[in-house]
Amino acid sequence: MTNNPGLFGTINLGTAPATRPTRAAEETPFRLLILGDFSGRESRGVARSPGDALRPIAIDRDEFEAVFRRLGVEVAMTVGDSGRATVSFGEFDELHPDHI
Repeated sequence: MTNNPGLFGTINLGTAPATRPTRAAEETPFRLLILGDFSGRESRGVARSPGDALRPIAIDRDEFEAVFRRLGVEVAMTVGDSGRATVSFGEFDELHPDHI
């Protein structure tokens, strides 16, 4: 390693065979964090002001579809020269390309 003031350390990546397979306990929760601004403001032409609070939404896997419906997911888009169209989604599966 060279003496470089901009270098903070090293990262070593590698693999090794597992001594035995491991499995998480059944009661271990599966957690997933998705970060993003999914408000659709840009497609609606609405600017985000600095005072707008971005807040996390905790969703249990058993209530995901209900939360999805409650959020009123939709996208506004320009369609050719004819104007704008809004597409609403009532359930997560409707976002699949085959459905759109």
